Amino acid sequence: MAVTTIRLMSDTLVAGATSSRAKNYVGRPDLIVRNTSGDVAYSYILTRGLPSGSGLVISSAVLRLYPRTNYASSTINLHRVTSTWSASKVTWNSAPTINATAVGTRTGTLTKNVPIEIDITAAVQSWVSGTANYGVRVSTTATTKRDFHSANATGSNSRYVPQLVVTYSFPPATPTNFTLTGGARTSLARPTTTWVYKSPDNSSMASYQIQTNTSDSWTSGVTTSAEIASTSPTHTFTSDIAEGATLWYRVRHKSTAGRWSNYSAGQEFGRSAKVTVNVTAPTAAATSDPTPTTTWSVTGGTQQTWRVTIVRTDTNKQVADSGWKTGTENQWAPSAPIQAGTGVPLQATVHVIDTVDRVETPGDPISASGQSGVFTIGTGSGITAVSGLTVAAAQVGPSAVLSWTRATGPDSFTVERVVSGFETRVFTVEAGDAALGGSNYRWTDTTIPPRHSVTYTVRAVENGVQSAASSTVTITTDPQFIWITDPNDPSFVIPLADADDFEVNPEEDSATFAVLGSNKTIVVAEGTGRLSGSVSGSLFDDLPWTGGATARQMRSRVYRLRNEPTNEWRLVVDTWNLPVVLRDVTVIPRPGEYETFGVSCEWYAQGELPWETGH
Repeated sequence: MAVTTIRLMSDTLVAGATSSRAKNYVGRPDLIVRNTSGDVAYSYILTRGLPSGSGLVISSAVLRLYPRTNYASSTINLHRVTSTWSASKVTWNSAPTINATAVGTRTGTLTKNVPIEIDITAAVQSWVSGTANYGVRVSTTATTKRDFHSANATGSNSRYVPQLVVTYSFPPATPTNFTLTGGARTSLARPTTTWVYKSPDNSSMASYQIQTNTSDSWTSGVTTSAEIASTSPTHTFTSDIAEGATLWYRVRHKSTAGRWSNYSAGQEFGRSAKVTVNVTAPTAAATSDPTPTTTWSVTGGTQQTWRVTIVRTDTNKQVADSGWKTGTENQWAPSAPIQAGTGVPLQATVHVIDTVDRVETPGDPISASGQSGVFTIGTGSGITAVSGLTVAAAQVGPSAVLSWTRATGPDSFTVERVVSGFETRVFTVEAGDAALGGSNYRWTDTTIPPRHSVTYTVRAVENGVQSAASSTVTITTDPQFIWITDPNDPSFVIPLADADDFEVNPEEDSATFAVLGSNKTIVVAEGTGRLSGSVSGSLFDDLPWTGGATARQMRSRVYRLRNEPTNEWRLVVDTWNLPVVLRDVTVIPRPGEYETFGVSCEWYAQGELPWETGH
């Protein structure tokens, strides 16, 4: 149901006095009516801008007229005009013809600037249905003048021009965009279908009916439901559909205005069982492999596409994902250690899409799935653990350096990092990359979150089996400045001293921090979407934790940032260590006694947010 108020912009009057019969009164601010012998006056109002369209029904049409002063009880009549007229030409002598039966009448006193309302619903419905619209004539039985504001009223009186208030409705659009359609298959005996409801008059949906049949024929064998009250274009079938069977259906819906749509075109779908997925590994036990293999088999059909996900059952957080793969493979292992740490309950789910043309409906995804038992990552026997683990702040950059020993080199190491209040992170470190010679190893964590208490353990991995954990070590780094670093090269560091600006978008909850080594403060605003912002600062000679790099040498590193816009860097500020890409990198000399350069850039965070991962 919709309502529109039309300000009537074409009206005039005619007067029956002998001296006035040839006069045209267009442009007057008043509409005069009276029924005095020898001096009758009528007014004419032409209605334009009516709603139009197929199926339009006028529920109400009320003409509002505003008296120009107070009058005693009066009867005002409206008659439908039946011939053409022009406000700028019509006179008493050329007045148009009217229908003798009044289309609306109102009797009562008239109060200045208080509208009277006269119902002309029947006339307006006839106009929108095709009868020629020549407007209405206003008359009265009163023998003295009655006048109303006209469409030409000006100034403060312009609010009192005649108005036509029309309430109308259209039937809703025919239902479309069904989910169960085109012969697609579902595995449910009583599936749910959805469709799109639209109404030209913006009425909400009130109910629907559904018809079903065994073919696309709607003249016989049809089962029609009762009217089903619903504000949502959704239907769940109430009778079982047999395995392998096909069903046709069509729907019509009704608006809150009480208007029914046409029935939709017939929609076909069928029922077909999905494949069965049996996950045989990992089993419900501890595994010593930090990258455990998931194995499965499929029966009852042919696997076309598959996906493996592993979640923590204690938090329901996903920690590994193969992504969708096409093929008939039946096993998969993560390429990196599962990000959960030892002893955390895990479960693998295998999702399989078969070769049947299926449609996803509420409660029925197109894939079948099977789950492993709940397992944990543990340690194996016979694998020598590492010893002598230590941790210290890096001499170059805002990183942490871990050192340990092991008599013989394994295939690799896993480093487990625990930050209070954040997710555990597990890193794979190739033995050759960490080897210093002999039995000594070293690895630099370039992603450590500053100003957090961070605990590490290290395990050796041989033939997919990891050793018991080393002793734990803990560190809290406290770097000065804002840093841009290369996560793959601990020696590549750029400290932005005397930070001029650090901005974060989107701006929601904000906090203010002081940056050590600077006399400025920064405002950090945390949003729920991907982070981005800007940063600027200065390069100086002889800054600490730079390995003795000069400002000119660090300027060369800034040029590398500019020349590698797709590379992922680390942005370290306050308690954050963010993976970012950089844009609009600029570097300019700054005047002064010492060689100094100003640096600024836009940054865009990659991956998860810092408060989700502890980056």
